[in-house]
Amino acid sequence: MNKYFILLFIILMSAIASCNKPLGSTPPAPSRFHTDSVAIIAKANQFRLEKEYDSAIALLDSTFLLPIQSNQHPDGLSPDDARRLMSYAIRHLMFAYNHSRRITEGHEHFLRLREMNHPILSRHCQREMLVCDAQMLQTLGRRAEACQLLDQAMSIHENNDPSSELFCTIAAGITYMAVDSTETRAEPTLLRAAEAMRNGAYDDTGLYPQAMANLANIYIRKNEFQKGIKLCQEVMEQSDRAQNPRGVMLAAINLCGNYTELSFFDKALHYNDEGLRQFREDNETWGMAASLYERRALIYKRMGLIDSAFSALNLADSFYVRATNPRGQIRVQLEKLDAKAEFPDSLPNALTGFEEIKDKVPGYMQLDYYMGYGKATYLAGRYKEAIPLLEKAVDLSKIRGDWETENHNNRLLLDSYHHTGMMKAAKALLPRYNMIIDSVTHEKSIRESIASHIRYETEKIEQENRLLTADIALRNSVIRTYTIGTIAFILFILLLGTWFWSRHRLASIRLNEKEKELKRIIESRYELHERNQELLRQLTEIQASNQSGGELNKLMETLSPAMLTSKEETEFRVAFSEIYPTALIRLRSACPNITKNEELLCMLILINQTTEEIARILGIASTSVTRIRYRLRPKLTIPEKASLDAEIRRIMKG
Repeated sequence: MNKYFILLFIILMSAIASCNKPLGSTPPAPSRFHTDSVAIIAKANQFRLEKEYDSAIALLDSTFLLPIQSNQHPDGLSPDDARRLMSYAIRHLMFAYNHSRRITEGHEHFLRLREMNHPILSRHCQREMLVCDAQMLQTLGRRAEACQLLDQAMSIHENNDPSSELFCTIAAGITYMAVDSTETRAEPTLLRAAEAMRNGAYDDTGLYPQAMANLANIYIRKNEFQKGIKLCQEVMEQSDRAQNPRGVMLAAINLCGNYTELSFFDKALHYNDEGLRQFREDNETWGMAASLYERRALIYKRMGLIDSAFSALNLADSFYVRATNPRGQIRVQLEKLDAKAEFPDSLPNALTGFEEIKDKVPGYMQLDYYMGYGKATYLAGRYKEAIPLLEKAVDLSKIRGDWETENHNNRLLLDSYHHTGMMKAAKALLPRYNMIIDSVTHEKSIRESIASHIRYETEKIEQENRLLTADIALRNSVIRTYTIGTIAFILFILLLGTWFWSRHRLASIRLNEKEKELKRIIESRYELHERNQELLRQLTEIQASNQSGGELNKLMETLSPAMLTSKEETEFRVAFSEIYPTALIRLRSACPNITKNEELLCMLILINQTTEEIARILGIASTSVTRIRYRLRPKLTIPEKASLDAEIRRIMKG
């Protein structure tokens, strides 16, 4: 640790040396001390998290020695940077002293800071110093002095920093809750904190959920459960969005308490589970998890599930051990002893346990101790021993203003007076007992009315939610049905389109094949015709040189037949009908008395054959083709000026 003090000493000496350089020397960069301050704060925070509190406090305290920008120190921190830095140091000094349990030393430190007459501390950080000092005094039990400092702090308006306002009102509100039994000052202070948060203040301390939990406790004590529940739900949502597990757990603890008081045990267990789900071993939530298990034990106890309550208390105890919280362990031990006192077999052990921890119970747990011990002694039939314990519990209940606890203790005390024959004391207690029991009964009826109203509102909201859920489910079902139907329809269309496309493609392939076949037949006839023509030419030449060519003439006639034989014509017609299935039907409908050759002519025109090609195919002269074309015009009622080929194609294609 000495090396850190040496490092701090070197930094401070460097700062002093730099401020005392001669005028002719070059001044350092203005950002130098700002950089130093950031490094100091970062290192101090690391020390605090590592529980090296001496080093953390020393470094935080060194920030008050850094020079402020002025004519004498032009390279010092700007006033705004200094204010933010020192404000941060004050807050984290409070945390360091609290965590290290060095409360008296912390009070003395804050007292010295207030008396320093520092230009920044005295003008801009008075409120924060007063709040932190009040927190120290409250822990020391000096409540009146703490209240005075808090009242003074809440009357100060030093700057317009929302974060400073948030910290001061949070810390003051939490401290007021501990020192102001009437809570008249805590509520407005905590409401100021809520307002600062709504105005955009940043909670860099993580105390806001705890402050709102305290405000919710105030609402509970005023029987304003709905306000408390709504506030805790808001804090839970905010903490969840901010990924703050501590905040969620604190809100869950409070919601669990709210619903337990209203006997909504299912809701209480629900929020208890929500809080425990936030627990991770890598964050500082052991203590809050222990508190949640304590609340769980109380729920089980009120539900009559004693074994489950003991299991929850054992878990709470183990978590307090991990959290190194001996006070929490004592509280759990008191709760266990109180539960054991309910069973005759374990009652002697409970009495022994109460006696053993007598000197370990802190002041704020004295009421629970005397109430539990007094009750156990009463249940054991040791009424004389129970009376002083119960009287002490009654006095502490009056101081706390807890009428329900006072009523419980008064009932046991009154019965103890009767058993011991202390009728005078019983007579003196009776008016107070009757007054308290009337108030408690009235408060209980109010609580039951509130519970009924909350139950009605909850059921109403749940019914609305169920209807909304059903409506959403119906809409989703309709949307799903339409979606599925649309997808099915699209798939059907795609499949149908694919089928038609496949058929069309198959038909096209077959048509192409038929066209190729038709073309092949015609081309083969062309080749045959050409060979025949060549033979005829050669034979003509031979005939010219040989005058007695009777046999030769007969041979030439056999070489000049129609290109299409009867069989080939049939094949041609079949192939043509497959390619153009309705062409001949339309042609015959337009001209019922059309001849076979005229029909062949029209078929060849449709497949784009010229007059010469048609003549060769039919084995006739071109003039014969022209005559057939001429005869077709009147048969098909085609005007003289119209194109015969075009009209024939129009008739056959439709």
